[in-house]
Amino acid sequence: NRASLYLLIFTHLQLVVGFIVYFVSPWVRFDNTTMKDAATRYWTVEHVFAMLIVVALITIGRVSSKRLASDEAKHRRLFILNTVALLLIIATLSMSGRGLFGVTPQ
Repeated sequence: NRASLYLLIFTHLQLVVGFIVYFVSPWVRFDNTTMKDAATRYWTVEHVFAMLIVVALITIGRVSSKRLASDEAKHRRLFILNTVALLLIIATLSMSGRGLFGVTPQ
Protein backbone atom coordinates (compact mmCIF):
# COMPACT_ATOMS: atom_id res chain seq x y z
CA ASN A 1 0.00 0.00 0.00
CA ARG A 2 2.77 2.41 0.90
CA ALA A 3 4.80 1.57 -2.22
CA SER A 4 1.83 2.25 -4.50
CA LEU A 5 1.24 5.55 -2.70
CA TYR A 6 4.87 6.59 -3.21
CA LEU A 7 4.64 5.57 -6.87
CA LEU A 8 1.50 7.67 -7.27
CA ILE A 9 3.11 10.70 -5.59
CA PHE A 10 6.31 10.37 -7.62
CA THR A 11 4.36 9.96 -10.86
CA HIS A 12 2.27 13.07 -10.29
CA LEU A 13 5.33 15.05 -9.23
CA GLN A 14 7.06 13.92 -12.42
CA LEU A 15 3.98 15.02 -14.38
CA VAL A 16 4.16 18.53 -12.92
CA VAL A 17 7.91 18.80 -13.59
CA GLY A 18 7.35 17.38 -17.08
CA PHE A 19 4.74 20.01 -17.90
CA ILE A 20 7.08 22.77 -16.76
CA VAL A 21 9.88 21.41 -18.94
CA TYR A 22 7.43 20.83 -21.80
CA PHE A 23 6.46 24.47 -22.05
CA VAL A 24 10.01 25.87 -21.82
CA SER A 25 11.73 23.25 -24.00
CA PRO A 26 13.19 24.25 -27.38
CA TRP A 27 12.14 20.82 -28.74
CA VAL A 28 8.46 21.65 -28.34
CA ARG A 29 7.02 23.82 -31.09
CA PHE A 30 3.46 24.60 -32.01
CA ASP A 31 3.65 25.51 -35.68
CA ASN A 32 2.99 23.95 -39.07
CA THR A 33 6.39 22.18 -39.19
CA THR A 34 5.89 20.20 -35.99
CA MET A 35 4.41 17.10 -37.60
CA LYS A 36 6.95 17.09 -40.46
CA ASP A 37 10.03 16.77 -38.26
CA ALA A 38 10.24 13.40 -36.46
CA ALA A 39 12.18 14.68 -33.42
CA THR A 40 9.91 17.68 -32.89
CA ARG A 41 6.79 15.54 -33.35
CA TYR A 42 8.10 13.03 -30.82
CA TRP A 43 8.74 15.61 -28.09
CA THR A 44 5.67 17.76 -28.84
CA VAL A 45 3.04 15.06 -29.31
CA GLU A 46 4.05 11.44 -28.84
CA HIS A 47 6.08 11.64 -25.63
CA VAL A 48 3.63 13.82 -23.71
CA PHE A 49 0.64 11.75 -24.85
CA ALA A 50 2.25 8.47 -23.81
CA MET A 51 3.32 9.84 -20.43
CA LEU A 52 -0.22 11.10 -19.76
CA ILE A 53 -1.45 7.56 -20.42
CA VAL A 54 1.20 6.24 -18.01
CA VAL A 55 0.06 8.62 -15.26
CA ALA A 56 -3.55 7.62 -15.90
CA LEU A 57 -2.71 3.90 -15.70
CA ILE A 58 -0.84 4.29 -12.41
CA THR A 59 -3.61 6.46 -10.94
CA ILE A 60 -6.35 4.08 -12.08
CA GLY A 61 -4.40 1.16 -10.65
CA ARG A 62 -4.05 2.79 -7.25
CA VAL A 63 -7.66 4.01 -7.02
CA SER A 64 -9.30 0.86 -8.37
CA SER A 65 -7.19 -1.51 -6.27
CA LYS A 66 -8.32 0.20 -3.06
CA ARG A 67 -11.90 -0.81 -3.83
CA LEU A 68 -11.19 -4.52 -4.19
CA ALA A 69 -11.87 -6.82 -1.26
CA SER A 70 -9.05 -9.37 -1.32
CA ASP A 71 -5.37 -8.54 -1.09
CA GLU A 72 -4.61 -10.92 -3.94
CA ALA A 73 -6.97 -9.06 -6.29
CA LYS A 74 -5.51 -5.70 -5.20
CA HIS A 75 -1.95 -6.83 -5.87
CA ARG A 76 -2.91 -8.39 -9.20
CA ARG A 77 -4.59 -5.18 -10.38
CA LEU A 78 -1.63 -3.05 -9.30
CA PHE A 79 0.85 -5.44 -10.90
CA ILE A 80 -0.94 -5.55 -14.24
CA LEU A 81 -1.53 -1.80 -14.60
CA ASN A 82 1.91 -0.81 -13.31
CA THR A 83 3.57 -3.33 -15.63
CA VAL A 84 1.67 -1.96 -18.61
CA ALA A 85 2.70 1.56 -17.56
CA LEU A 86 6.36 0.50 -17.25
CA LEU A 87 6.30 -1.17 -20.67
CA LEU A 88 4.79 1.98 -22.18
CA ILE A 89 7.53 4.09 -20.58
CA ILE A 90 10.25 1.82 -21.98
CA ALA A 91 8.64 1.74 -25.44
CA THR A 92 8.22 5.51 -25.52
CA LEU A 93 11.78 6.19 -24.41
CA SER A 94 13.15 3.79 -26.99
CA MET A 95 11.26 5.72 -29.70
CA SER A 96 13.17 8.89 -28.85
CA GLY A 97 16.22 7.75 -30.80
CA ARG A 98 18.47 8.42 -27.82
CA GLY A 99 18.37 4.86 -26.57
CA LEU A 100 17.74 3.87 -22.99
CA PHE A 101 19.61 5.85 -20.33
CA GLY A 102 21.02 8.15 -23.03
CA VAL A 103 23.07 5.33 -24.58
CA THR A 104 22.61 5.40 -28.33
CA PRO A 105 22.59 1.96 -29.95
CA GLN A 106 25.43 1.34 -32.39
